[in-house]
Amino acid sequence: RLWACGRGILGLLCALPASAGDQVRPADRYFTTSAFWVGADADRKADRGAGVGAGFGWWTAPRLWTEVRLFGTILETETENSSDFYQKGAGLDLVYQLHPQGGSGLYAVAGGGVIQDDVTPDSGDSTNGYVNAGLGYRSMPLGNWGIRLRTEARWMNDRYAGGLNDFILGFTLEIPSAREIVRVFDRSVVAATPGVAP
Repeated sequence: RLWACGRGILGLLCALPASAGDQVRPADRYFTTSAFWVGADADRKADRGAGVGAGFGWWTAPRLWTEVRLFGTILETETENSSDFYQKGAGLDLVYQLHPQGGSGLYAVAGGGVIQDDVTPDSGDSTNGYVNAGLGYRSMPLGNWGIRLRTEARWMNDRYAGGLNDFILGFTLEIPSAREIVRVFDRSVVAATPGVAP
């Protein structure tokens, strides 16, 4: 069900018409705050989960951004007498904008990091590496401050218990670190400068 929901949301966003907002490149530096749902690997003995995250991203190369993030997840267990499982993690991702003009459109994401799995019984607790990859959609700026909405679907492999595969559907707000307006005209960049007409 999560996979079907994710495909539907991505399809709806991709169907939105392009506009002049597509000419506005995402900010060079920005903060992120996110919420996500988890379809847990059956071997986790957990049905599903949800989590939140926060991070910071910066422009690295044309159409490429680097992001660091912190996140926490609660995984609901299958039995009533067992407590939920908890995860805390930190990672680094590369975000590559597939849309050539760098505005709204699809992007690919891939990265990895470290995740702490807190399970029941406590003897099963461990800290492991993880890798993840996915596809998402970045919206046009919402308002004059350049805030963007992102939705994405990810696969994550947590090396806990020899390797577990989870599906993640998430929503992220991308908030520029400073108000930044950049417009592209005829492939030349014109930046708004106080006292100087563009």
